[in-house]
Amino acid sequence: MTQQLRKLNPKQEEYFANTRSSWKMRLFFLQKIPSLSWWGVRVTASDPQGVEATIPYNWRTQNPFSSTYFAAQSGTAELTTGLLVMAATQGHGRRFSTLVTDFRAQFTKKATDLVTYRCTQGEEVFAAVDRALASGEPVEIPLVSVGTMPNGVEVGRVAVTWSVKAKG
Repeated sequence: MTQQLRKLNPKQEEYFANTRSSWKMRLFFLQKIPSLSWWGVRVTASDPQGVEATIPYNWRTQNPFSSTYFAAQSGTAELTTGLLVMAATQGHGRRFSTLVTDFRAQFTKKATDLVTYRCTQGEEVFAAVDRALASGEPVEIPLVSVGTMPNGVEVGRVAVTWSVKAKG
């Protein structure tokens, strides 16, 4: 997405490479989050600064009101935040407990085309994980993912708060 500012450890580099592999992400979705597979969600960019993912407008994502179902948009938005959290926790030699503690969404326009959700707070996520490692206490990370259609119209803004705690 942007110039890399942070030096990644090898596990984090591998994780981001895997998120940029379409077949690996399809397999991950089938195994762990099948709804994303059903909806046709695709990760289109992924690096330490941010993640973006698209959700198509088709019969699998459409609601009875001829727009993209809010749950499909919410799942796509949450994915963009969750991949950043998962990446930041890789390669530290410790496991992490992660949990969504708050979720709020605003859908401001009808989504009637492909929607791209972007979370560009990667540096904040990595800094929060560093704090969790240093303190041993849970750290809350408020993240926002913004959804736009190809014409630039914003259709949704989803705020996801993650709690991250290093184990052991």
